[in-house]
Amino acid sequence: MWVFGYGSLVWKVDFKYECKVVGYIKGYLRRFYQHSIDHRGVPGKPGRVVTLVQSDDPNSKVWGVAYKIRTEDVAQVTKHLDFREKNGYVKKSITFHPTDSLEPFQLTLYVATEENESYAGYIKGYLRRFYQHSIDHRGVPGKPGRVVTLVQSDDPNSKVWGVAYKIRTEDVAQVTKHLDFREKNGYVKKSITFHPTDSLEPFQLTLYVATEENESYAGEASIEEIAQQVISCQGPSGPNKEYVYNLAAAMRELTPDVKDDHLFELEAAVRRLDPDTKKT
Repeated sequence: MWVFGYGSLVWKVDFKYECKVVGYIKGYLRRFYQHSIDHRGVPGKPGRVVTLVQSDDPNSKVWGVAYKIRTEDVAQVTKHLDFREKNGYVKKSITFHPTDSLEPFQLTLYVATEENESYAGYIKGYLRRFYQHSIDHRGVPGKPGRVVTLVQSDDPNSKVWGVAYKIRTEDVAQVTKHLDFREKNGYVKKSITFHPTDSLEPFQLTLYVATEENESYAGEASIEEIAQQVISCQGPSGPNKEYVYNLAAAMRELTPDVKDDHLFELEAAVRRLDPDTKKT
Protein backbone atom coordinates (compact mmCIF):
# COMPACT_ATOMS: atom_id res chain seq x y z
CA MET A 1 0.00 0.00 0.00
CA TRP A 2 1.11 3.56 -0.75
CA VAL A 3 -0.12 6.63 1.18
CA PHE A 4 0.13 10.23 -0.07
CA GLY A 5 1.09 13.03 2.30
CA TYR A 6 0.31 16.60 1.32
CA GLY A 7 -0.09 18.27 4.75
CA SER A 8 1.21 17.17 8.14
CA LEU A 9 1.99 13.74 6.68
CA VAL A 10 4.84 15.42 4.79
CA TRP A 11 6.70 16.28 7.98
CA LYS A 12 5.03 14.33 10.80
CA VAL A 13 5.52 10.71 9.80
CA ASP A 14 4.51 8.73 12.90
CA PHE A 15 4.06 5.35 11.22
CA LYS A 16 6.25 2.64 9.71
CA TYR A 17 7.10 2.84 6.02
CA GLU A 18 9.51 1.07 3.69
CA CYS A 19 10.47 3.98 1.43
CA LYS A 20 9.23 7.38 0.31
CA VAL A 21 8.99 9.06 -3.10
CA VAL A 22 8.47 12.74 -3.95
CA GLY A 23 5.88 13.50 -6.60
CA TYR A 24 2.46 14.96 -7.29
CA ILE A 25 -1.20 14.24 -7.96
CA LYS A 26 -3.27 16.01 -10.64
CA GLY A 27 -6.58 17.84 -10.66
CA TYR A 28 -6.53 19.19 -7.11
CA LEU A 29 -5.54 22.30 -5.13
CA ARG A 30 -4.12 22.33 -1.59
CA ARG A 31 -6.18 24.70 0.58
CA PHE A 32 -6.46 25.56 4.29
CA TYR A 33 -10.19 24.91 4.22
CA GLN A 34 -10.50 22.39 7.09
CA HIS A 35 -11.11 23.29 10.73
CA SER A 36 -9.02 21.45 13.33
CA ILE A 37 -10.37 21.05 16.86
CA ASP A 38 -8.30 17.99 17.71
CA HIS A 39 -4.75 18.86 16.59
CA ARG A 40 -4.23 22.56 15.75
CA GLY A 41 -7.13 24.18 17.56
CA VAL A 42 -9.73 23.61 20.26
CA PRO A 43 -13.54 23.63 20.38
CA GLY A 44 -14.74 27.22 20.06
CA LYS A 45 -11.41 28.28 18.57
CA PRO A 46 -10.57 25.85 15.77
CA GLY A 47 -7.34 26.02 13.84
CA ARG A 48 -7.03 25.58 10.09
CA VAL A 49 -5.31 22.71 8.31
CA VAL A 50 -5.10 21.64 4.70
CA THR A 51 -7.34 19.53 2.56
CA LEU A 52 -7.64 19.09 -1.20
CA VAL A 53 -10.31 20.68 -3.38
CA GLN A 54 -11.09 19.82 -6.97
CA SER A 55 -9.41 22.14 -9.48
CA ASP A 56 -10.99 23.46 -12.67
CA ASP A 57 -7.68 22.57 -14.33
CA PRO A 58 -7.27 18.78 -14.63
CA ASN A 59 -3.51 19.28 -14.97
CA SER A 60 -2.99 21.33 -11.80
CA LYS A 61 -0.58 19.63 -9.41
CA VAL A 62 -0.31 19.14 -5.66
CA TRP A 63 3.18 18.08 -4.65
CA GLY A 64 3.84 15.83 -1.70
CA VAL A 65 5.35 12.56 -0.56
CA ALA A 66 4.20 8.97 -1.18
CA TYR A 67 5.04 6.42 1.51
CA LYS A 68 5.23 2.70 0.73
CA ILE A 69 3.80 0.58 3.56
CA ARG A 70 4.98 -2.98 3.96
CA THR A 71 2.27 -5.63 3.71
CA GLU A 72 2.71 -6.72 7.32
CA ASP A 73 2.24 -3.12 8.53
CA VAL A 74 -0.80 -2.18 6.42
CA ALA A 75 -3.44 -3.02 9.05
CA GLN A 76 -1.63 -1.20 11.85
CA VAL A 77 -0.80 1.88 9.77
CA THR A 78 -4.33 2.07 8.35
CA LYS A 79 -5.83 1.90 11.85
CA HIS A 80 -3.44 4.62 13.05
CA LEU A 81 -4.12 6.96 10.13
CA ASP A 82 -7.89 6.39 10.26
CA PHE A 83 -7.76 7.61 13.88
CA ARG A 84 -5.34 10.45 13.19
CA GLU A 85 -7.42 11.77 10.28
CA LYS A 86 -10.79 11.05 11.88
CA ASN A 87 -12.09 14.62 12.04
CA GLY A 88 -13.89 14.79 8.70
CA TYR A 89 -11.36 13.10 6.38
CA VAL A 90 -12.14 10.20 4.06
CA LYS A 91 -9.85 7.93 2.05
CA LYS A 92 -9.57 8.14 -1.73
CA SER A 93 -7.57 6.26 -4.32
CA ILE A 94 -5.74 8.46 -6.82
CA THR A 95 -2.91 8.34 -9.37
CA PHE A 96 0.48 9.51 -8.09
CA HIS A 97 3.20 10.80 -10.43
CA PRO A 98 6.69 10.27 -9.00
CA THR A 99 9.54 12.56 -10.00
CA ASP A 100 11.96 9.74 -10.69
CA SER A 101 11.77 7.15 -13.44
CA LEU A 102 8.89 5.20 -11.88
CA GLU A 103 5.60 4.95 -13.74
CA PRO A 104 2.54 6.65 -12.19
CA PHE A 105 0.74 4.37 -9.71
CA GLN A 106 -2.36 4.30 -7.51
CA LEU A 107 -2.18 5.25 -3.84
CA THR A 108 -4.40 6.24 -0.91
CA LEU A 109 -4.86 9.75 0.43
CA TYR A 110 -7.02 11.31 3.14
CA VAL A 111 -9.15 14.28 2.12
CA ALA A 112 -11.77 16.30 4.01
CA THR A 113 -15.15 16.48 2.31
CA GLU A 114 -17.67 19.28 2.60
CA GLU A 115 -20.38 16.81 3.55
CA ASN A 116 -18.56 15.19 6.48
CA GLU A 117 -19.18 17.72 9.22
CA SER A 118 -18.27 17.17 12.86
CA TYR A 119 -19.01 19.30 15.88
CA ALA A 120 -17.44 19.37 19.33
CA GLY A 121 -19.83 19.77 22.23
CA TYR A 122 -21.56 18.05 25.11
CA ILE A 123 -24.71 16.40 26.39
CA LYS A 124 -26.21 17.08 29.83
CA GLY A 125 -27.30 14.89 32.73
CA TYR A 126 -24.88 12.00 32.25
CA LEU A 127 -21.48 10.74 33.43
CA ARG A 128 -18.95 8.78 31.32
CA ARG A 129 -17.98 5.58 33.15
CA PHE A 130 -16.03 2.38 32.37
CA TYR A 131 -18.96 0.23 33.47
CA GLN A 132 -19.43 -1.94 30.36
CA HIS A 133 -17.76 -5.29 29.69
CA SER A 134 -16.32 -5.88 26.21
CA ILE A 135 -15.95 -9.41 24.87
CA ASP A 136 -15.94 -8.48 21.17
CA HIS A 137 -13.46 -5.57 20.93
CA ARG A 138 -11.29 -5.10 24.04
CA GLY A 139 -11.65 -8.48 25.69
CA VAL A 140 -12.79 -12.03 25.04
CA PRO A 141 -15.39 -14.36 26.60
CA GLY A 142 -14.13 -15.40 30.01
CA LYS A 143 -11.81 -12.39 30.21
CA PRO A 144 -13.81 -9.30 29.29
CA GLY A 145 -12.27 -5.87 29.00
CA ARG A 146 -13.91 -2.62 30.13
CA VAL A 147 -15.22 0.17 27.88
CA VAL A 148 -17.30 3.27 28.50
CA THR A 149 -21.00 3.86 28.69
CA LEU A 150 -23.09 6.70 30.10
CA VAL A 151 -24.87 6.64 33.45
CA GLN A 152 -27.51 9.06 34.66
CA SER A 153 -26.09 11.83 36.85
CA ASP A 154 -27.73 13.26 39.97
CA ASP A 155 -26.79 16.67 38.57
CA PRO A 156 -28.94 17.51 35.52
CA ASN A 157 -26.29 20.03 34.41
CA SER A 158 -23.32 17.64 34.44
CA LYS A 159 -21.72 17.37 31.01
CA VAL A 160 -20.19 14.62 28.90
CA TRP A 161 -18.06 16.09 26.12
CA GLY A 162 -17.61 14.46 22.75
CA VAL A 163 -18.05 14.86 19.00
CA ALA A 164 -21.23 14.83 16.90
CA TYR A 165 -20.92 13.60 13.32
CA LYS A 166 -23.32 14.68 10.59
CA ILE A 167 -24.20 11.76 8.30
CA ARG A 168 -25.26 12.43 4.72
CA THR A 169 -28.80 11.29 3.90
CA GLU A 170 -27.61 8.75 1.35
CA ASP A 171 -25.25 7.20 3.92
CA VAL A 172 -27.68 6.94 6.87
CA ALA A 173 -28.79 3.34 6.22
CA GLN A 174 -25.23 2.05 5.73
CA VAL A 175 -23.79 3.93 8.72
CA THR A 176 -26.69 2.86 10.96
CA LYS A 177 -26.20 -0.78 9.98
CA HIS A 178 -22.46 -0.50 10.66
CA LEU A 179 -22.90 1.15 14.07
CA ASP A 180 -25.71 -1.19 15.11
CA PHE A 181 -23.32 -4.09 14.52
CA ARG A 182 -20.29 -2.37 16.07
CA GLU A 183 -22.24 -1.47 19.24
CA LYS A 184 -24.21 -4.72 19.36
CA ASN A 185 -22.87 -5.96 22.71
CA GLY A 186 -25.40 -4.38 25.04
CA TYR A 187 -25.78 -0.87 23.61
CA VAL A 188 -29.08 0.73 22.62
CA LYS A 189 -29.81 3.92 20.68
CA LYS A 190 -31.17 7.03 22.37
CA SER A 191 -32.11 10.47 21.12
CA ILE A 192 -30.67 13.33 23.16
CA THR A 193 -29.97 17.06 22.93
CA PHE A 194 -26.42 17.98 21.90
CA HIS A 195 -24.90 21.37 22.74
CA PRO A 196 -22.21 22.37 20.20
CA THR A 197 -19.43 24.71 21.27
CA ASP A 198 -19.74 26.95 18.23
CA SER A 199 -22.60 29.29 17.42
CA LEU A 200 -25.04 26.57 16.42
CA GLU A 201 -28.20 26.01 18.42
CA PRO A 202 -28.53 22.73 20.40
CA PHE A 203 -29.94 19.90 18.28
CA GLN A 204 -31.15 16.32 18.64
CA LEU A 205 -28.86 13.42 17.79
CA THR A 206 -28.51 9.68 18.31
CA LEU A 207 -26.10 8.06 20.75
CA TYR A 208 -25.39 4.48 21.78
CA VAL A 209 -25.52 3.71 25.51
CA ALA A 210 -25.24 0.44 27.42
CA THR A 211 -28.16 -0.25 29.73
CA GLU A 212 -27.78 -1.81 33.17
CA GLU A 213 -30.05 -4.65 32.05
CA ASN A 214 -27.71 -5.94 29.33
CA GLU A 215 -25.74 -9.09 30.18
CA SER A 216 -22.37 -7.42 29.58
CA TYR A 217 -22.99 -4.57 32.02
CA ALA A 218 -20.08 -4.69 34.47
CA GLY A 219 -21.24 -1.96 36.82
CA GLU A 220 -19.46 0.24 39.30
CA ALA A 221 -16.03 -0.72 40.66
CA SER A 222 -13.07 1.11 42.13
CA ILE A 223 -10.57 2.77 39.79
CA GLU A 224 -7.95 0.25 40.94
CA GLU A 225 -10.20 -2.73 40.17
CA ILE A 226 -11.07 -1.41 36.73
CA ALA A 227 -7.38 -0.68 36.00
CA GLN A 228 -6.40 -4.25 36.94
CA GLN A 229 -9.01 -5.58 34.54
CA VAL A 230 -8.02 -3.20 31.74
CA ILE A 231 -4.29 -3.92 31.92
CA SER A 232 -4.84 -7.68 31.68
CA CYS A 233 -7.28 -7.78 28.77
CA GLN A 234 -7.01 -7.77 25.00
CA GLY A 235 -9.55 -8.40 22.27
CA PRO A 236 -9.91 -8.43 18.48
CA SER A 237 -9.63 -4.62 18.36
CA GLY A 238 -6.45 -4.58 20.44
CA PRO A 239 -5.33 -4.15 24.07
CA ASN A 240 -7.90 -2.75 26.49
CA LYS A 241 -5.28 -0.24 27.73
CA GLU A 242 -5.05 1.20 24.20
CA TYR A 243 -8.76 2.05 24.36
CA VAL A 244 -8.22 3.98 27.61
CA TYR A 245 -5.11 5.79 26.35
CA ASN A 246 -6.67 6.76 23.00
CA LEU A 247 -9.87 8.05 24.60
CA ALA A 248 -7.95 10.07 27.19
CA ALA A 249 -5.67 11.57 24.53
CA ALA A 250 -8.62 12.42 22.28
CA MET A 251 -10.51 14.15 25.09
CA ARG A 252 -7.46 16.20 26.08
CA GLU A 253 -7.14 17.44 22.50
CA LEU A 254 -10.87 17.98 22.10
CA THR A 255 -11.52 19.75 25.42
CA PRO A 256 -8.20 20.62 27.07
CA ASP A 257 -9.85 22.70 29.81
CA VAL A 258 -12.40 20.06 30.84
CA LYS A 259 -11.68 17.62 33.68
CA ASP A 260 -13.01 14.08 33.31
CA ASP A 261 -11.89 12.65 36.64
CA HIS A 262 -13.06 9.08 36.08
CA LEU A 263 -11.32 8.82 32.70
CA PHE A 264 -8.06 10.53 33.66
CA GLU A 265 -7.76 8.80 37.05
CA LEU A 266 -8.26 5.45 35.32
CA GLU A 267 -5.67 6.34 32.69
CA ALA A 268 -3.16 7.18 35.43
CA ALA A 269 -3.93 3.95 37.30
CA VAL A 270 -3.50 1.85 34.14
CA ARG A 271 -0.20 3.55 33.33
CA ARG A 272 1.08 2.74 36.81
CA LEU A 273 0.44 -0.93 36.06
CA ASP A 274 1.66 -0.84 32.47
CA PRO A 275 5.15 -2.34 32.05
CA ASP A 276 5.55 -0.43 28.77
CA THR A 277 5.03 2.85 30.62
CA LYS A 278 7.53 1.88 33.31
CA LYS A 279 10.22 1.35 30.66
CA THR A 280 10.01 4.96 29.43
